[in-house]
Amino acid sequence: MDLDELRALTPSAAIDHIVSEHHEPLRRQLAELERACTALTSGGALTGAALSVVDLARLVGEELGQHMLKEERLAFRMIATTGGFREVPLAVMEREHRYIDELVRELGRKTDGFTPSPGAPHALARLFAVCRQIALALPAQFAQEEALYDRFRSASEWVA
Repeated sequence: MDLDELRALTPSAAIDHIVSEHHEPLRRQLAELERACTALTSGGALTGAALSVVDLARLVGEELGQHMLKEERLAFRMIATTGGFREVPLAVMEREHRYIDELVRELGRKTDGFTPSPGAPHALARLFAVCRQIALALPAQFAQEEALYDRFRSASEWVA
C-alpha cells in the first residue's frame, strides 16, 4: 500500500494495516533473529567482531520489540479511540524510528551489507538474512507509521 492509499484510510483501518502488514511479520522475524543469535552464542565460541554483531542484532531486536509495543498499546490505541495523542509522544515515536534506523545501518556496516563471509556458520548466515529482511522492510513501515502520525496531527480531517 502506498502512502496516498494509507492516508485515505480511517485511523483504525490504517492502524490495522500497519499491524498486520508490518508489525506481525516483524515479530516473526525478530523471533528468528533471536533463535539465530542464541544458536551462535550457545557454544560460547564467538568472540570479537562476531560477538559484537550478535549483541547489536539483539539490541535492534529489543528496541524494535519495545517500540512496537509502545505503538500498539499507547500511540495507535490513542489515535484510534481518544484523539488525545499529541505532538510530544508522536515525536518520541519518530525519534525511536531514527534511533532504530541508525542501529540497523550500523549493523549493516558491521556485516558488510549483511553479507556472510564464505564458510560462515549456518546460524550466522541465517542471522544476516533476517537482518537484511528487517533492514529492507523498515523504511516502508516507518514511512507508513509517520504518515499516520502526520495525518493525526491534523486529526480534524479524519473520521474514525
